[in-house]
Amino acid sequence: MTAAFPAGLPGLGRRTLWRGVLTVTGGVRIIGELPAGPCVIVANHSSHADTAALLATIPGRRAPVVAAAADYWFGARRRRVVCRWLAGAFPVRRDGGGSTDLAEAAGVLADGRDVIVFPEGTRSRDGRLGDFHTGAARLAASARVPLVPVGIHGTRDLLPVHGRPGRARVTVRIGEPTADLAEAKSAVAALATPAGRHRIVRVQTGVDSEWRRRVAAFAESRAGAIAVAAWAFAEALAWPLIPEFLLAIVVVAAPRRAPRLATCAALGSLAGGAAMYLLAGHGIIPPAPLTTPRMHHVVAGQIGAEGASALTHQTWSGIPFKVYGAAAFREAIEHGIALAEHAQGLIEARPDWEVVTPARLGIVSFRHVRLDEAGTAVLPAAMMAGGFAFLSTTTVHGETVLRLCTINPRTTHADVEETLNRLEQAARGG
Repeated sequence: MTAAFPAGLPGLGRRTLWRGVLTVTGGVRIIGELPAGPCVIVANHSSHADTAALLATIPGRRAPVVAAAADYWFGARRRRVVCRWLAGAFPVRRDGGGSTDLAEAAGVLADGRDVIVFPEGTRSRDGRLGDFHTGAARLAASARVPLVPVGIHGTRDLLPVHGRPGRARVTVRIGEPTADLAEAKSAVAALATPAGRHRIVRVQTGVDSEWRRRVAAFAESRAGAIAVAAWAFAEALAWPLIPEFLLAIVVVAAPRRAPRLATCAALGSLAGGAAMYLLAGHGIIPPAPLTTPRMHHVVAGQIGAEGASALTHQTWSGIPFKVYGAAAFREAIEHGIALAEHAQGLIEARPDWEVVTPARLGIVSFRHVRLDEAGTAVLPAAMMAGGFAFLSTTTVHGETVLRLCTINPRTTHADVEETLNRLEQAARGG
């Protein structure tokens, strides 16, 4: 197995993201400072939020990568994408071969970046520090960089194992560099306690919960509701980030506003979806950044099988509205082209009619061989009077002929056949 070290979000982007999330979920306090050069960071592990706490702590310029369990985080595609993009993680096997996977991170250290390792290999269920595996120490020794012990406190309350998320203040304490794994473990155990008695290099300024209060005030205001609705509307058209991203921040800061803000997001998404379908009907397809070919493939299959009803899948699939709009437009065009070709075949089969210009892009031009231009010109009005179909005339090589456009997702093969039958009647004067 070869570990992959994707770029994902830049280090500064990840730090900003997770610093913001932790700020609105109760605040984060950072005590201590990393050494100037690259290092292997070893920390206690009792919550998935530990990774977020460390990424919020480490300066973006250091662009750290995180060793993550291959069987858990890289087994499913969605987890793999999230883990790589939002955490800069790489897979490490827990069933043999993990040391080899970690050793491949030596190149990251050589580039001046840090490597984060949770030496316990799994989350602690009771908060007590487990045995440290030796892979982190071997990696540090081979790359000639120090181990830096880090203690994390508060994440168990924020995101407990198999429990419900809550709100809690997180504290991250950075200890002194060492080359000894046993010494690093003792330091981590001391740093992870509420008091954090182990000697700390330097104290940084903590992040107060003032930001959480500001976000909560925004969530409770009219401007917050408008912002959530506008975000959802824009995402349905072209904005790359789903509204749940904003909701996750503001709702954690102001839980009581969750129903109101979720309703605003739903209304914004519906309005944006309607706008997307309207634009698609006029041939305007906004860009769809951060969407994947698989998303487009899945939606194309749903649209082809169910038409507009396929939109009901959006809530559960999480695929953006804009992908459904683009697929609906493509389906409408392909449907219209097929109908025009069907109409051409029906016209060619009628002895008194002839095709003037073959079906192209959902349009076919034709005429009745026994009617002059004046007789041809009155046929559209006769069809309109019946209220069944709209026809128009056009000029081809100086001659007035009939023009049938079939770009309408609601038009069926039966509609085209009935249109030509009625046109035949009108041409005969009946």
